[in-house]
Amino acid sequence: MRYYLHLFSPETAKAFTDSSQEVSGFRISRRTYVENQKIGPGDKFICYVTRIQRFVGVLEVQSNYYIDKKPIFTSENDPFILRFKVKPLVWLPLEKSIPIYFEELWNNLFFTKGLAKNNLKWTHMVRCSPWLWPQKDGELIENLLV
Repeated sequence: MRYYLHLFSPETAKAFTDSSQEVSGFRISRRTYVENQKIGPGDKFICYVTRIQRFVGVLEVQSNYYIDKKPIFTSENDPFILRFKVKPLVWLPLEKSIPIYFEELWNNLFFTKGLAKNNLKWTHMVRCSPWLWPQKDGELIENLLV
């Protein structure tokens, strides 16, 4: 089991919240990465919401990837067609999600540890998903969210 970053915008986080929460997806451009990483059942997605800079949930991967163009995350032309069946282990309302600046996170994540909070060097780590994350960081985030 490995942890992967999974990015959501506030809009796609709301769309996932309002859905059956059984499917999540990525852009088709990430297919080679997904295949090379062999992302599949048992892996976990650490869900981070861009713009509001908060961790919102952990999804356990239940299937290998598949392609499905049926709109889920946008009303039409959904770009997130590289999909996985998932099971939410935790999915918080945005107002209860954990900000990246939360002391226990900020002081321990591999990419923020030791940085001043006004230093934006860390932001490159939350620009692409899925992205393999260190086990220790994934476990920390999962434990805090649960």
